[in-house]
Amino acid sequence: MKNLNTFLKEIDYNDPRNLKDVELDRLIKKSILNINKSDWIWTLFCCQGHKYSTSNYSLPYVVFVVDNSCKGKFFEHLHSSLNINNNTKFPLLGPELEIHFGYSNEDYFIVTVYFEKISKNFSKARKIINNFCNNV
Repeated sequence: MKNLNTFLKEIDYNDPRNLKDVELDRLIKKSILNINKSDWIWTLFCCQGHKYSTSNYSLPYVVFVVDNSCKGKFFEHLHSSLNINNNTKFPLLGPELEIHFGYSNEDYFIVTVYFEKISKNFSKARKIINNFCNNV
């Protein structure tokens, strides 16, 4: 039987559905709170991306917990959130994502998605994050 609370105990993490009073990056906060209201996907960590200097920055990313039965839905949703440009001059180039898979069990899996990691285009990354989270 699926139980998010049991999964969260396995990984020793607080319930993301209770993030109302947690400090979150302001440009993605509304989106993160929205996604944590869902019944199939939640966030554990996130960052909107911050440029502190030309050589010091944090990358935009979200760590998701996803219901295993919604793997296809997750990737479809991620793909549709990219607002892919139909550029025939450079057909192999598009939004940049890096995906890392973490712990999983029979009910849930953890996946980290870094947005626009090499280009460091934080505004584009935030747009993708917000597109994804607001449409869950």
